[in-house]
Amino acid sequence: MTASFVTRKTCRLCHSDKLTIGLPMQPTPIGDNYLTAAALQSREEIFNLDLYLCEACGQVQLRDVVSPELLYPAFPYVTSVSVGLPEHFRKFAGDLMGEQGIAAGSFVVEIGSNEGPMLRAFKERGCRILGIEPAAEIARAATAAGVPTLPRYFTPELAREVRAEHGHATVIAANNVLANIDDLDAVMEGFKLLLARDGILVLETSYWRDVVGKGLIDTIYHEHISYFSVAPLHAFFHRHGMQLIDSQWNSNKGGSIRLTVQWSGGTRAVNPSVARQIALEQREKIHALATLAAGRRRLNELTGQLQTALGDFQRAGKSVTGYGASVGTTTMLYELKLGSLVKELFDDNTRKHGKFSPGLHLPCVPAGNLDASRPDYVVVFAWRYLEQIQKKHPRYGPGRGHYVLPLPELKII
Repeated sequence: MTASFVTRKTCRLCHSDKLTIGLPMQPTPIGDNYLTAAALQSREEIFNLDLYLCEACGQVQLRDVVSPELLYPAFPYVTSVSVGLPEHFRKFAGDLMGEQGIAAGSFVVEIGSNEGPMLRAFKERGCRILGIEPAAEIARAATAAGVPTLPRYFTPELAREVRAEHGHATVIAANNVLANIDDLDAVMEGFKLLLARDGILVLETSYWRDVVGKGLIDTIYHEHISYFSVAPLHAFFHRHGMQLIDSQWNSNKGGSIRLTVQWSGGTRAVNPSVARQIALEQREKIHALATLAAGRRRLNELTGQLQTALGDFQRAGKSVTGYGASVGTTTMLYELKLGSLVKELFDDNTRKHGKFSPGLHLPCVPAGNLDASRPDYVVVFAWRYLEQIQKKHPRYGPGRGHYVLPLPELKII
């Protein structure tokens, strides 16, 4: 029987054993394991979410790594449910081909390609494409929709197979997937086996500076075992014979960084953005234990504010529900101690309807029910999408009910 989790003793970037707990978090069940009614009596294991700082290189990470067999067998997340994300990646494909001189006919591989919106954009521009997506159901659907996708994990062995069949890749992209991988050395080996000598890696990931600076706890969950910033990754790439040549911030997922990497000594110039971003991280001390401790104090204050506000509403006989049944919702419900204060969760994803939230078992209902039920207060766990939610539900709002934003700070609208 496979262990449900393993505990790392060293940093997954630099292998130092100088790991110190920096941001203690409430343990939770697997955040996206929303349950059917028949499964409510099943045992749900609880796993640590504590964030550790590597005092050698500055990388922030989970030490407890939940088995992929528990996290991904029926992975429910698809890019189409994230407002704006498909459009974000279509623009990305166009920008990259123009800025980096990627010609039509180039071979583009995406790791963790999901439904394939980015690869589809490259295909429309004349590139050969291949997705690698371990969620088998999503991979099959992407292939059927015209984006050839292998339902496998990316490994050095798979990189050799792909190279033998298709040749070297001009572009390897990994968007919001690197944070989910424990053995990053093996991934880098695979990248180097597959990448052409004049090719580029393009990696996008949630940015630790935003997570700690804004208290973005909805990005902290068991699939995300690494919380990246530029300085530790710059050193990591260098150790692997690769060179970070560009670093760009964007607002995706509350704050992300897109990194472009080439072989060391490659022909592309290093953009000044790399040095600027590293200098910014140093000035703001985002890799300091004191910064993580300040983040913990901020969370404690926010929890107290929410407990007081929602508790007062409940005692006054007002109804309180939630909007958003995502993996991050589970973290927020546990960390902010809202399980006894929220009645149910509205959600647009039909995969969640009729199911119950992990551990706390809050029922998930269609978002269309919001207009009819008109709860007094709706905690918007999908807080980034408030504007889109308001447009979808024009009959809910002032005079009929209130939205409660829990992040990045408490707001009642």
